[in-house]
Amino acid sequence: MKKLNRKFFTCFIFALIFLNSCSNAPSETRKGAASGKSVELNADEQKFYQDALEAIKSNEAERAIQPLVKISNDHPAHIGAWINLANSYLKVAKINEAENATTHAKNLNSKVAEVYNLQGLIAVHKGDYANAEKNYQQALQIKENYPAAHYNLALLYDTYYQDLDRAIVQYDRYLQLSDGTDKKTQGWVDELKQKVKRRNK
Repeated sequence: MKKLNRKFFTCFIFALIFLNSCSNAPSETRKGAASGKSVELNADEQKFYQDALEAIKSNEAERAIQPLVKISNDHPAHIGAWINLANSYLKVAKINEAENATTHAKNLNSKVAEVYNLQGLIAVHKGDYANAEKNYQQALQIKENYPAAHYNLALLYDTYYQDLDRAIVQYDRYLQLSDGTDKKTQGWVDELKQKVKRRNK
């Protein structure tokens, strides 16, 4: 089995929710319910939740875990709490906990793209690349214009499968959706395209 390169290990785990210095790969948080149930937080809970989201955004995922655990326990139908809790656990490499949180989220609503994107990242961490691909593709079936899933799929094709043609397609779609804000990835894709061009001569 091929080994993943350093770029993949250092980047993939951060590719879910917010921009970061390694990949600039985006996604989005869920702030409420997506299960058809109304979930209302009181003023204190809302503050805790916003503080947790800010902690994730600031790459302080460990600090986000405790308030998100409390909110998800007190309001188990709040899918946003489960999604962000899974993301926080993933960022600190607590993979079993992240997987459990995604299971809760998926039980609330099996049609949420962010959940499949998370499960793809978890699968990569476990070395199950076929399942990662399947989850990213499922995320894109639900939300076609989902930048993070395009990016993560591109990264998978690029660094594990070494299928540059498919990787470039996904990178290009990600870059279209990011409106030219990710210069690092654009530079990398330009290099890949030159590599493919030389290969095809």
